[in-house]
Amino acid sequence: MILVEGLAGTGKSSTGQKLFRIINENGESVDLIHEFNSSHPVSRETISNISDWHNNVIRNWSVLVNRLKINKLIVIMDAAYMQYPIGELLEQGLDQGKIFDFVDQVTGTIKAINPALVYFRNKDIDKAITKIYEERESSWQSKVCNFLNDTPYGRQSNLSGFDLYLDFNHNLANICDTVYAKCHFDKLKIDFQLPDPDRNILRICEFLELPFNKPQIDLAPYPGQYHESGTGKRAVISTKNDMLEISGLFSIVKSLLPKQKDSFFIYGKPYELNFSRDGSGRINGFRLSGFRDQSKNTWWQLSSKTS
Repeated sequence: MILVEGLAGTGKSSTGQKLFRIINENGESVDLIHEFNSSHPVSRETISNISDWHNNVIRNWSVLVNRLKINKLIVIMDAAYMQYPIGELLEQGLDQGKIFDFVDQVTGTIKAINPALVYFRNKDIDKAITKIYEERESSWQSKVCNFLNDTPYGRQSNLSGFDLYLDFNHNLANICDTVYAKCHFDKLKIDFQLPDPDRNILRICEFLELPFNKPQIDLAPYPGQYHESGTGKRAVISTKNDMLEISGLFSIVKSLLPKQKDSFFIYGKPYELNFSRDGSGRINGFRLSGFRDQSKNTWWQLSSKTS
């Protein structure tokens, strides 16, 4: 089990996607469980009863551990051990002692399968979170400015909106730092400054004793204009700096990371594109899949080819 942790925007999801590709190319059975995946042990339902939620999460971890023991599978997970569950408990106003007790119980549950922890740490949290806020979609901006206001954490604070979100991230980072320091797993901390994806992934591969080979892929078959058959929505795939980009799916342009043959992750997002070919071997469209119901299995037809 490879646990990738860090605050929002530190590259957890994209790092997991890159590790999936590297491990898969080395012939190992690997699964990537994003925080929005239905098999993620930390369920995302609204917490109505802390005790029930706590027990459900521990039970989910036990099920996952038993599955990995049987299948001999490598699994990559982001935000499962620290950021998301600790954040949920912090939102609910739990004191640090109870949060550490919960983490200790998770640790005892998963230690039998030899987990490895990669922790991205922001040195300047205010600067990092502000930069992420300015770069992300308006829907994400609206969420972070509002979701804490009506939580026990928010009601205990005299802050609101983005200031409350910054304060929350400082407290979350301090707790995660302590968890990392106490952790007896194999672990690696990366001080996150400006992103240097190749350098970071190289360090992680050295830590995990994985050979690092940057994939060389012929991108020429994929650029073009595509439309969703049901709604008529349009998306454009193009190349930039030896990578594919897609515009039209989100309010900002997103890069595509190779997963497997004719399959790409959307960079840092819980979605992937699986391209299809016609009888002549030419790309004729892609299927968009994701871990939210409204994005599963939508078909996008190639409208016109571009270079």
